Amino acid sequence: MEVTEIVFAWACGALIILGVINCAMIFYAVYTKLDALEKHFDEWLYLSMDCGSSGGSFYSRTQRMTAVSRLITSKSIQRQEPLLIDAVQRLPRGLRFWATSPFHVGYFVCGGTSLLWLYGKYRGFL
Repeated sequence: MEVTEIVFAWACGALIILGVINCAMIFYAVYTKLDALEKHFDEWLYLSMDCGSSGGSFYSRTQRMTAVSRLITSKSIQRQEPLLIDAVQRLPRGLRFWATSPFHVGYFVCGGTSLLWLYGKYRGFL
């Protein structure tokens, strides 16, 4: 086996493991941290939620977590409501981590998988 094939295989394995860890992070954040985040941003959630999804299903909880994450990371939403900037700054670091990190890791996994797939097709590994 060539060195690039070995590195390609290890990179594929690492992305799979990172994807599984990311799924666990999302499950943990959605079922343990969402209530505290919604309590902190209860008066601003209307800004980032298009439809009122409520309920206890994983899908609706993930949508609500995405809405909270958009409040924290979107500067355009924060420009609409100046008091929201203060609420984001008062948010504890632990809650901020669990609201944003699973989505950022997910973006990395999707992008890395796409690039790895394209490289594998180019080199003939796939």
